[in-house]
Amino acid sequence: MFLWLSLTTSVFIIILLFYTVKYIVTLFHSKTPTAFEPNQLIIKFNKNVCEHRASEIHSKNKCEISEKNNSLGYHLVYTKKNIKKLINIYNKLDEVEYVEPNYIFEASYVPNDSFYPFQYGPQKVQAPSAWDVTRSNSSIKIALVDTGVQLNHPDLTSKLLPCRWEHKPKRWKWTWDSRSWYCCCSNQ
Repeated sequence: MFLWLSLTTSVFIIILLFYTVKYIVTLFHSKTPTAFEPNQLIIKFNKNVCEHRASEIHSKNKCEISEKNNSLGYHLVYTKKNIKKLINIYNKLDEVEYVEPNYIFEASYVPNDSFYPFQYGPQKVQAPSAWDVTRSNSSIKIALVDTGVQLNHPDLTSKLLPCRWEHKPKRWKWTWDSRSWYCCCSNQ
């Protein structure tokens, strides 16, 4: 009975160790899949390659030119063949400077402020997803103000609007800096 229990425990520990090591390895060697347009390649030929020779190479590899950019010197081609195999074929050619999949890039407008992850408000209202939809324009004025404003903060000094007391609407947040009142948002 003891032999059977020790054998079972040993097997369990070995399996647990195997999956733990496998998990750790995948953490350090994980490759995030990069998105690219299916069946499309971007190919740049060397400067000494004429258009006729480039077309011959594309025809030989069963690729159709979808777009040419003469100023940058690349071809966007469409193919039904395996992209990885075609990249290897084109890379072996002396006429080709580079070949790559037509990667998909998406802009992200998350601020480069090192303290941004610690700010509660933008995270709570999911501001990054809104910034990916629209960036708006500088004529729209907004403010997130809780209990006060640091008037000499580098991000705010050029954006605060000097106002006089007699023009004080009730819905504006006002701050006093011993010189004059400042409104932190406007009704525009």
